[in-house]
Amino acid sequence: MLQENLTSRKKVKILIIEDNDFDFELVERKLQSINFSFEARRAIVEEEFNQHLLQFEPDLILSDFSLPTFSGLEALGIAKKHNPMIPFIFVTGTLGEELAVETMIQGANDYVLKDSLHKLEPAINRVLNEVKEKQKREEAENKLKIKVEELKSLVYRISHDIRGPICSVKGILNLIQHSESNSTEAINEYVNIISQVNRKMEGIVLNLSSFQFIYNDDIKLDDIDLDHFFEKLGSAISEIENYEEVYLQLSYKGQQYFRSEFNLLFSVFFNLIHNSIVFMDKNKSEKKLSVMLR
Repeated sequence: MLQENLTSRKKVKILIIEDNDFDFELVERKLQSINFSFEARRAIVEEEFNQHLLQFEPDLILSDFSLPTFSGLEALGIAKKHNPMIPFIFVTGTLGEELAVETMIQGANDYVLKDSLHKLEPAINRVLNEVKEKQKREEAENKLKIKVEELKSLVYRISHDIRGPICSVKGILNLIQHSESNSTEAINEYVNIISQVNRKMEGIVLNLSSFQFIYNDDIKLDDIDLDHFFEKLGSAISEIENYEEVYLQLSYKGQQYFRSEFNLLFSVFFNLIHNSIVFMDKNKSEKKLSVMLR
């Protein structure tokens, strides 16, 4: 994959730590010759440097190694403590091999000698791309952590929701097995109870299956008939505990048909209504829940 070019970037804010006027102008001219959008600020003493870190918020730091009031390594330490993601390049007159290794150990991203400023452009391009890729990886890792936590919560909830119907079926089977005589009326009652449990299990499974779309970036759109959607939703909601205590109204205004992802939309509505019923104020004499799509 080709790296992103400097010319295709937004304006880059560069903080240059340089006490020598001539060397500062030299570095600034080199940056101007690269033909990319940037804004540069200069720091000579530590106080200036700290102020620019807070107020200017640079995207990149170019620093001399030897400074009159504080060293380049001290500047590197301050920068990394302030924000470890800011790329830091030493632009210096001389830097021995041992010092070069030490700067990398301390967290520098690269170094360029002042008599080889033609190497500055590829160095800047490389470190900015590295930062961008690192940010992408961190965002992906954070997103994954959130999904893992959501999955843990989902597993707990589903296991809790499914335990009730399983116990109900077990109880009915136990009654049938240990009853000496089961009348037709009793059998019909058992069948009705099992049918209700089955509908409840179907709602749980439908709710569970919809979660695969949350973890899938490729969402397939469906043609949704709101009459059919509300019919399915009402059937699933009717199995929620204490549902019969609530007056529920599902309605819509406008078009009957629209495009969306059926299972994901179903899951959103089901969970909102489910939570409303589960956590409702049971002390109220009148319990109403109205869902309106416009």
